[in-house]
Amino acid sequence: MPRTSPVLTNFTAGEWSPKLYGRIDLAQYQNACKAMRNFVVLVHGGAQRRPGTYFVAETKDSANGVDKKARLIPFKYDTTQAYVMEVGEGYARFYMDQGQIVDGSDNPIEIAFPFFEDDLFAFRYIQDKDLMYFFHPDYQPTKLTRTSHSAWQMTTVYFENGPFASEGAISDEGPELITNGDMEDDSNWTTIGSALLRERSNDRAYEGTYSQKVIAEAADIGFKSDTFTTVTSTIYRLRFRVYTAAGSFKIKVHQGNDSGTWAVEETISDVPVNEWTEYTRYYTETAGGSGAYVEFLTALTANITGYDTDYPPEYNNSYVKATSYTGPGYEPYLATMHSTSLTGTQVGNSWETTTETNRRFHIDLGEAAVIRRIYYENYHISGGYTDRGAKDFTLWGSNSPTAFAELTYATDTGWTELTCDNNQFDQHAGSNVADPKYINVTPTTKYRYYAIKIANNWGSRGFLGLRRIELQTAEYEVNPVIYIDKVEQCYVETNTITPSATTGFGITLTVANDFFTSGHIGALVEITHGETKGQARITAITSATIAVADVVVDFGGTTAATDWRISAWSNENGWPACGCFHEQRMIAGCTHTDPDGVWGSRTTAYEDFQDGSLATDSFAYKLQSDIVRWVASMSSLLVGTVDSEYIVGSINSDAALDSTDVKMTRKKRKGSANIDPINMGDSVLFVQRRGEPGNYGKKIREFTYNYDPETGVAGFLAYNLTLFAEHITGSGIVDWAFMSSPYPIIWAVTADGDLIGCSYEKEQKVVAFHKHPTDGDVESVCVIPGAEQDELWLIVKRTIDGVAHRFVEVMADFDFDTLDDAFFVDCGLTYDGAAATTISGLDHLEGEAVAVLADGEVVRGKTVSGGEITLDTAASKVHVGLPITDCYIQTVELEGGSIEGAAAGKQKKLHNVALRLYNTVGGKIGTTTGNLEDIRYPKGTSGLFTGITEDTCALGGWDNDIAPIIKQDDPLPMTILTIMPRYRTEDK
Repeated sequence: MPRTSPVLTNFTAGEWSPKLYGRIDLAQYQNACKAMRNFVVLVHGGAQRRPGTYFVAETKDSANGVDKKARLIPFKYDTTQAYVMEVGEGYARFYMDQGQIVDGSDNPIEIAFPFFEDDLFAFRYIQDKDLMYFFHPDYQPTKLTRTSHSAWQMTTVYFENGPFASEGAISDEGPELITNGDMEDDSNWTTIGSALLRERSNDRAYEGTYSQKVIAEAADIGFKSDTFTTVTSTIYRLRFRVYTAAGSFKIKVHQGNDSGTWAVEETISDVPVNEWTEYTRYYTETAGGSGAYVEFLTALTANITGYDTDYPPEYNNSYVKATSYTGPGYEPYLATMHSTSLTGTQVGNSWETTTETNRRFHIDLGEAAVIRRIYYENYHISGGYTDRGAKDFTLWGSNSPTAFAELTYATDTGWTELTCDNNQFDQHAGSNVADPKYINVTPTTKYRYYAIKIANNWGSRGFLGLRRIELQTAEYEVNPVIYIDKVEQCYVETNTITPSATTGFGITLTVANDFFTSGHIGALVEITHGETKGQARITAITSATIAVADVVVDFGGTTAATDWRISAWSNENGWPACGCFHEQRMIAGCTHTDPDGVWGSRTTAYEDFQDGSLATDSFAYKLQSDIVRWVASMSSLLVGTVDSEYIVGSINSDAALDSTDVKMTRKKRKGSANIDPINMGDSVLFVQRRGEPGNYGKKIREFTYNYDPETGVAGFLAYNLTLFAEHITGSGIVDWAFMSSPYPIIWAVTADGDLIGCSYEKEQKVVAFHKHPTDGDVESVCVIPGAEQDELWLIVKRTIDGVAHRFVEVMADFDFDTLDDAFFVDCGLTYDGAAATTISGLDHLEGEAVAVLADGEVVRGKTVSGGEITLDTAASKVHVGLPITDCYIQTVELEGGSIEGAAAGKQKKLHNVALRLYNTVGGKIGTTTGNLEDIRYPKGTSGLFTGITEDTCALGGWDNDIAPIIKQDDPLPMTILTIMPRYRTEDK
């Protein structure tokens, strides 16, 4: 029977699930516990008894004898100005510095709060300095504003400029009429005109992978759809998305009867540059049939700027070379040299001077370009000869090297004739005056090779020559590339709306068909007349067709309008259920009508949801998933639904969220319960959904981006933090908070009233759960910064003298200076003054047996009567409160091995145990709760002890499951650093 002396150096695995007791092969086994009650695991490895809680106040309803829950909300302006809100049905009260904020008459500061009891744990809140917004799908959002410790105001939020539902006027819509409107197929679209390029492109896409791309340097070039069938007198909606730098484009919709007329013909200007913009057009078909189609065209004209309108500089090699004739006795006057590509018989530097016509010369530009203008000077001899020079010509283009090499006049294979303003060179003006001339060319396809064919000449002598020719390209101000994607054409049934006036209060809005309900009161209506968008907020509903409204932005007319929208958020559609702040936007998610919707405000304007073409405008997005449970801000925006977890934008990009290019990508598929996440900065903790969406979740997951340098694999993970302690969350988590100081601990409340904690330090691989039973049910928690550490605030439902009460309490600091300061009672108070025997002010504990620590000594047998207790010996610092009796840790079965291998399942006998402790007094140790002995301290020990205890012996008999228990029943501190058992294993 070998003797084994394992050393349990840390407890960083925390309390383990009973399902794992047999996993002695896991590395964490030696650090795990069967039970950890009212102890917390330190990042260093030890286990420290949690402090007690101070009584602060009784909740309002409880004090009035009303059995209604309340909830705690942190309001943190900064680390030095932090408050706790007690919110109950219809009210909110405030706390700071571990006390309740009261007015001059000692009455609690209180304001109205909109929520009923059943909704207290369903609303969400977000804060920016002195502003806090509250969200619930059944309530219009409200805003809390603080101006001083005692000045708080709650107001209803009326959002500006939306957000709007996609179409307020649409009551029904038919099937999609456009084939391949998503551009994912390379068909169903036909080129119009001479486009430089028209193709299905994956350069960029509004949705999916492809869009249609067209490049042209002239107007009225683009593409059209296949034909579709329309019905006379029916209203149709065309919706499409455009991305371009051109600044304008044309849209045309052909009548269905193929009459050559257009139902829509519009040039759209001021198009936002280089961002996806959505356009919608409604029209009534006047001549239906099977010949309808849609055209998307350029609206460009070349901007011919930068040309030299004066006499050009001297000849250089960049000019197209031509020739001029000089006879005997004449000197060439700034004449260029003969072109190497000039055809025909040459005489001197010109062609023959007889009847030479039908000559041509070729030009290689080196790269393809669009020619917009020809600069030329005709035949010129100093002093006269205005009747000389080339006359009729044509201009040709080609991209064929073979065609370029063919110089005979009659061969035009591979060449395209271009259109010019005129096809005749003017005569020389004479008098030794430079006479530059210009001929405009209609822009078309880019060509590399050009040819000028001269067919005639001026004058009687038959001279055929040009002094200088230059082909000039257009200079465009913008890039003429246009992308079109997500084209939708369908039949719709509309409900027109007519405002009674363009401005004023109490005007009426009349719809053609029943639409309005009482749920639309407060909703914003936007009506478009032409290019003017007006807005009014509904104040009353007269009937299903008439609403009373106040104009917010003047309307553009009082005629019936088809193009109108109504708020996406209202009592009719529901309100946002959750929110966060991200990159200076308010982000909101989930309404009854759009449970998978996510909306973002304009940048720096939380309450303005003006949509538009700017990157800073608001956006709306549908996940096509399920109910959005939360939104959270990290380097990207994260979204959790009951089904999956998403990111908005790229986690690898430093670019800000752009309203014109919102993209959401599913990263994991775990699903969230209906509780806000905890944002850890570089990760988000969320509670996973369990079964039905309304169930309380039991698993805690960490959603984080991870890069593995060994494998080079990067991506999002959703670690299950409760994997080894799935039992700890009991019936599910209803409230939780994170404490970062002095120790990183996740505190959570379960549906059955348990308080649980998880010491969580990812860098040190500490994930350790612990349970914290108290004499009552914990119902809510929150954390705010305190003077020395973060403060955990709680609402605890306790039965006092047979009557249920709800108390607001705050956990004492973990650190203390002397034993006199150690506070290890619950719902307690401290007397600190002159030595006294009567300790009063304990009315909230009337009739209860209490635990007492007086000047560092445990006092037993005291019960509160008349709100006080009487000590046998006067004391100057006295802590009085409910005892914390369920305070112990129990290790898993000792496993130190045996001769035959593992010790698991074999009879063992624990002979003695020594402990390394820190700042500890008292405590017991044993192997069962019914067989505990006092911990043995070295002789002469008094006060707080730090060091190794003496061996404690006679700890029980033989058993095949030996697991030491260390317990603390008294209101005294205890921190366990190491457990050093010695035991024997029977190998027989």
